Amino acid sequence: TQTPIILSPDPPQLNGAFVELPFTRKDHFELYHSGVHGFIRTSFGLRVSFDWYSYARVIVPDTYAGAICGLCGNANGDPNDDFISHDGKQIEDEIFFADSWKVKDVPGCSARCVGDCPTCGEEQKRPYRGNAYCGVIGASGGPFQDCHRVVDPGPFLEDCAFDACQYKGRRDVICKAIAAYMTECQSNGAAVGQWRTPSFCGEWGNFPTPTLFRANNYRV
Repeated sequence: TQTPIILSPDPPQLNGAFVELPFTRKDHFELYHSGVHGFIRTSFGLRVSFDWYSYARVIVPDTYAGAICGLCGNANGDPNDDFISHDGKQIEDEIFFADSWKVKDVPGCSARCVGDCPTCGEEQKRPYRGNAYCGVIGASGGPFQDCHRVVDPGPFLEDCAFDACQYKGRRDVICKAIAAYMTECQSNGAAVGQWRTPSFCGEWGNFPTPTLFRANNYRV
């Protein structure tokens, strides 16, 4: 039987009922938090982590390589064949890919921006790749230098620049994007230097209050 789990900070839900962490269903799964992340760990080795904001990570045992499907791909080690839709077709557009795995709609949410949507081309994103914004991710000699050979900073830098552009340089968005790279580095055993300072991602109280979004539901 399926057990719907919503991993959120207000607080998590299990089968529609709120539960306090840590929570364990013996021989099935456990829900807990560690550091700044919430975790789901199952009896068969699946682990899901979430930073309570936007960054989720799903880890499956090697025995499931090539035997799964969904938003996280097939886990066969080849990123070039991960964009397979629910009906088995290779898709280039990430929005169509994600939408094919949606299990239900949430009122007020849409797959794409509608109405007055911001435009973020290369020219608009370029400033946000600089050191004043997302550049610390890929900076040579920077706090993430030891991680560069373990986790490619390129995609994280591009995601950060895109998000920063979309939100016009909002510091909370930028700091969360950089923290996502930090989490990936640490998860792979790479050392990370000090990247927060009092003037850069150090005083959360000075940041604008993040806007809360409820995402559509997708199969991962």
